[in-house]
Amino acid sequence: METFFQSRISVRRFTLLQEVTTIKTSYHMNNLEALVQIMYNIYLVLNKEQLAFTFIDLFGDPKSQLTRQQVKDYLKISESTYKRKVKDGTLKPIKLPGGDRFYLKDLLGAYLESQRKGRI
Repeated sequence: METFFQSRISVRRFTLLQEVTTIKTSYHMNNLEALVQIMYNIYLVLNKEQLAFTFIDLFGDPKSQLTRQQVKDYLKISESTYKRKVKDGTLKPIKLPGGDRFYLKDLLGAYLESQRKGRI
């Protein structure tokens, strides 16, 4: 995954260099306008890269979803406790046709609660 982001960044750098060259060759802009345009383009590239990272941070890695049974085993809770926690909103599953799914990062609060109660 790291190589993917490195390649994306290098492509963005190449695009920036092309834009800088285009701006330098333009006869209609003075130096200050060219500098502002370059800075704006850098801002756009950095903003796009930041969005790529925050998607994974916000939604987690789709490959690391846990099933209902895995969550019960992880938290060491029974089926009735699981249902109660879903009903009261302590656990918020992603409802899918194949059953409930969870991201591990979303279970931190429930994990700490299980640890506090001595289950884990």
